[in-house]
Amino acid sequence: MIPGLSGCKLEFHINQKRVIKSSTESYNHRFIKQINKQKYFFEEQVCKTPKIYQVYLKQNQLHCEMEYHYGLNFIEFLMQANIQDLENLSHALFQLIQKELKLCSWDLVPRHIITNKVKNVLSSVPDLKLDSYFESIIPKIDSFLLPCGICHGDLTMSNIIFTEDIYFIDFLDTYIESPICDIAKIKQDLYWFWTYNLYTKSLDKVRVLHLMQWLWRLKLLVILHDRSSVIVALAFRSSLNVTL
Repeated sequence: MIPGLSGCKLEFHINQKRVIKSSTESYNHRFIKQINKQKYFFEEQVCKTPKIYQVYLKQNQLHCEMEYHYGLNFIEFLMQANIQDLENLSHALFQLIQKELKLCSWDLVPRHIITNKVKNVLSSVPDLKLDSYFESIIPKIDSFLLPCGICHGDLTMSNIIFTEDIYFIDFLDTYIESPICDIAKIKQDLYWFWTYNLYTKSLDKVRVLHLMQWLWRLKLLVILHDRSSVIVALAFRSSLNVTL
């Protein structure tokens, strides 16, 4: 049994190629949202994600039994990736965001939803000292026009399994169900090295950081067009030479 950051636990059944994820009783109400989101992404083929076999309640704890895919984590992937592998990853991210956006509609998000989230983040990382910066910007905005509908919710590179295919895991319910949240998570990881900083095993730091920077130079561009549609493009920037 392996505990996760959310308080959920993972129980692996390798021979049956299955894994059981269970939550605490207090987390059940969020876990069921995450399960339903994963089911939706699987059924609508938004991206590749493990198939869910059954969901059940045991000792007041919600359990989700799903496919198990053995593969590499992001850092292990970078340690052996070639150019084609990196292009496949960028394509998978592009396709995911593009499909999410097609399933969204434009909605006005009230200011208090954004400000509450900002205050929550600032209180958890007081050393950033960004209070005055956000206070000078947020009050000037009454609402935010955003594409809303669905998103992964926690699209860091640590929630991707690399096999012959690329599988997205650990969906999360979030304060705004918008692909913008997923794009922000991608930047959090590739620009601010979220997954890299969590990794504790030995690695080739120069290679991994070099390739993460190169991936970020692919630039996930969001172009808002006429407030009615969104075009997402991956722009290859070849200004950084890569030697693998």
